[in-house]
Amino acid sequence: MTPVPTTRPTSRPPSTLTVLYDATCPLCRWVRGWLRPSVQLVPLLWVACGSVQARSLLPGLDHDRTREEVTVISDTGDVWCAEAAWIMCLWATVEHRSLACWLAHPRRRGTARAVALTVAARTWGPAQSAPPACSAGPSDA
Repeated sequence: MTPVPTTRPTSRPPSTLTVLYDATCPLCRWVRGWLRPSVQLVPLLWVACGSVQARSLLPGLDHDRTREEVTVISDTGDVWCAEAAWIMCLWATVEHRSLACWLAHPRRRGTARAVALTVAARTWGPAQSAPPACSAGPSDA
């Protein structure tokens, strides 16, 4: 499991979070559709991983790695991957911040993706449908 966070935290909280997601993955698009309309305490900027926009916004990032797992980057330079990125996406929203804080505990961190998808399926989607499969594999989205 990827450590949370994957970089050393800065002294100030982020004012924006960039989410690098796979625009070709049905699950990534589904999650983006769920979180985009949420009231956000910290704005989430959704950018397709590996895109020209991603490379120009974040030139020092390993963009090949961002294709392997969801990645969140703050305007302060902090980077979170995999489970930690899921937690940060939830943390950015009014409705799910307390859930994100609960998931951040070391014993619960590994369940962040599954919990986020369960909450999404129960609260959003056509007839609260189950999330689609991830095209990249079980650790992505």
